[in-house]
Amino acid sequence: MKIQLIRHDYQEIAIIKTIHKSTIKEPKSLDEFDINIIDLRSKKLWQSKTFRNSINEIFKVDATPDLQDIYNMVLNSKKSTTIVLIPKNIDVSYNYNSSKFHKLMNLKHCYGAIENILRTLLDVPTNINFENTTTNINDQSYNAAFYFNIQANSKAILSLSESSNKPTTLKMGERLILTTLDIKLGDELHLNTFLEKCKLITDVEEYPEWLHAYHILDDELQQQRVEEQYAVIEQAKNIINIAEDKLKSNLDYKSILFVNEKTLENRVRCILEKILDIDLSTFIDEGKEDFLVEVKDGLEFIGEIKGVTANIRSENIAQLEHHYRSRLDKLSDEGADKNVKALLIMNHSRTKPIGERQPIHDEQINLAIRNQSLIIETTTLLYIYEKFINQDLKPERCVDLFYENKGLLTKSQIDDYCG
Repeated sequence: MKIQLIRHDYQEIAIIKTIHKSTIKEPKSLDEFDINIIDLRSKKLWQSKTFRNSINEIFKVDATPDLQDIYNMVLNSKKSTTIVLIPKNIDVSYNYNSSKFHKLMNLKHCYGAIENILRTLLDVPTNINFENTTTNINDQSYNAAFYFNIQANSKAILSLSESSNKPTTLKMGERLILTTLDIKLGDELHLNTFLEKCKLITDVEEYPEWLHAYHILDDELQQQRVEEQYAVIEQAKNIINIAEDKLKSNLDYKSILFVNEKTLENRVRCILEKILDIDLSTFIDEGKEDFLVEVKDGLEFIGEIKGVTANIRSENIAQLEHHYRSRLDKLSDEGADKNVKALLIMNHSRTKPIGERQPIHDEQINLAIRNQSLIIETTTLLYIYEKFINQDLKPERCVDLFYENKGLLTKSQIDDYCG
């Protein structure tokens, strides 16, 4: 059993030699140990240089940044158990000036001090009251100055004070324990009795490795079964990891049904590159059209990509038409003979579920038809991408699909280009 003690300083208490000692400024990785004890009982930990006129001001200690770092370590710990030792009613120093602290105050009078530290360190809700109690565990006695104000029949309670039945140790989640008991870390029996109460250790003797390796009866058969099932578990984990990665990738594609602005533009361009077999890496976004690419000799696609919370409006189509006309003028000035097709890719009503979105109005569809442009909803674009991934729709047919249609692109039109 490997134990790490994390504390502000060690001069105030005796500590068992087998316990690894770390300061709150330089703790070792929690998962290198089976148990990590965060000892908040040092008086220096509770010092506050902040000037305060009233004891009713929320008390914030100087060590708060270090405690926040430890919070991240506890949050990211995967296997170790963390025990937090809450102090007795110690004297707290505050109002620092001229190289010394000018005031002392009982911890019980420091408004919200314990709760504030526990929120900083562990982000757990607590309600702690002052009351001197004694808790007996087997033949060992533990004093405390505070208790947790929760229902006495709670399953989270690991220890209660004698007679008064005040909760003095709580289990918060699977691997976090809070206690107000004054545990003697220099007394192995005193510490181990508490750990046994928390079911972190047992008094059962650990068997040596050679005993496990000495086979009798059906040991070899059972060991083989264990190894076979572990192999099955590993295979299942690999399948799950691959599936989760694919779900994440699918979610990124599906996000074009919700996102807008640069995120939408980048992900739509990525889909366009695949289904049209084009390269948009050289396209420079100058704040005009959202893409401009030659898809084959003599044919360019120019487009707008928009994400809006409302439905498609005439101004969206008018903006696309402006880019289209500007491109035609430039080609004319250059003497270039090219066809240009305008595409409006819209994620409209983007905050609504797909089934609750209103259809695009006929007015906007008719405007697109008059302008010879094509509206492609992001739901439709995903449908095209699915057909492409399933090899039902080839890039050259996608080019034809976009070039030959106008108004609003529909799934039935897409199906006609498959095969």
